[in-house]
Amino acid sequence: MNNLNPQNTALLQRQCKTAQYTLLATVVATLVNVALLLAEADLFIPYCAALPYYLIFLGFYFDGYVLSTFTLTGMVMAFVALAVWLLVWWMSRDRCRWLKAGMILVIVDTVILAIFAFVFLEDPSSCLWEGLMHLAVIYELYVGVSACKQLQSPPAPDPAPQWDPWDPGTPSDSEYSNDYDD
Repeated sequence: MNNLNPQNTALLQRQCKTAQYTLLATVVATLVNVALLLAEADLFIPYCAALPYYLIFLGFYFDGYVLSTFTLTGMVMAFVALAVWLLVWWMSRDRCRWLKAGMILVIVDTVILAIFAFVFLEDPSSCLWEGLMHLAVIYELYVGVSACKQLQSPPAPDPAPQWDPWDPGTPSDSEYSNDYDD
């Protein structure tokens, strides 16, 4: 049950929209990182989804940093993953449960990042900043999901007026009985 005034409603709507834009910004940053990786630039934005980026990175690694079978397979899988992220963002614009699905995607992506950092890298601390950014995105999505749920919960019912026989302002039985006695 909630009792929302217009100020609380505006705040909750803003938190929900911010979470949706955070999800979209993650997809855009991932696309930029994939483009930078394919262009072999030495630049990386830590505010991105790890799975699509590392699928292409591993394809490059196994192909010897040339565009070949593993890289193309990684690219196809990465773009399918990005399509899922984009679909979740698109659907979250209307439904709270899709924003929750986006939060679950980021949590799974964070686990994948941790596995990649500890299995494939000599120094897992090199992914620390990226992990912190993932935690910030999870927090932002959690706040948005909570705000969405509060906006969708039914309002608290008005309490029914209670009849008090000792209150002089409430009608008594004798007042009503006189109307029918005539």
